Amino acid sequence: MGSSIRSAVVGVDGSAASAAAQVWAEAIADVHEVHVADGDVAVALQRNAAETGADLIAVGMHEQRRTFLRSLGPVVSTLLRLADRPIVVVGADHHPPVDGGTVVVGIGHGPATEAAVRWASTLAADHRAALDLIRAVPQRPVFRADGLLDVLAYYVDPTMAMNWAREDVEAIAAEIDGASHDRRRDGRTDGVVTSASTAPGSTGPVLVDAATRADVLVVGLHDRPGADDHEIAPWCRRVLLHAPCPVVFVPAT
Repeated sequence: MGSSIRSAVVGVDGSAASAAAQVWAEAIADVHEVHVADGDVAVALQRNAAETGADLIAVGMHEQRRTFLRSLGPVVSTLLRLADRPIVVVGADHHPPVDGGTVVVGIGHGPATEAAVRWASTLAADHRAALDLIRAVPQRPVFRADGLLDVLAYYVDPTMAMNWAREDVEAIAAEIDGASHDRRRDGRTDGVVTSASTAPGSTGPVLVDAATRADVLVVGLHDRPGADDHEIAPWCRRVLLHAPCPVVFVPAT
């Protein structure tokens, strides 16, 4: 598979976090630096990415916002709202992806998850990394749209929700493995070794826990936040504030 991650735009403001974001982006793509000062930084990054055709926007998460203010900041919040391409948020203490590492993907539903899986598969193949799919299963009824029988089945046997989730994530893993097998059969070496798992609990804590074994966490950008930091989904805030590795948000394509 030829890499679809060719170029990146990075916001550079002299901070340790922006320097880490630049190093991270340079590890996977050609980088266009955008030196940020006054004005709407997020809009400038988005505009530059559109003008250059960049495949990724990289931005640093300032440590004081994560540890003291518990705030994502206006740049990150606005980028998540406006993004039409993947956004990676990198902390000052985060490291770039390495060959043989692990890419963890949070699995949900819909086009954003599908886009996140494709993007993560490309990154994993480029770096000969393991691809780890994880699906959180909250402790509340979650039904497939298959009719009343599924609703009744849940109340007869609540473990069915976990079984359904496991079937879904394993089906995604099988599809990736099949594509990897085809590439190896064609003499290519960018196959991906995939694992799939489910975990009971809310999405945020499950993903933060999974990120402890990851070089990067990739998630689909499903729900766009509003203009206010606090309108960002709770799981998204938790991941950004607590994940020990860079987080890539991939919008639906």
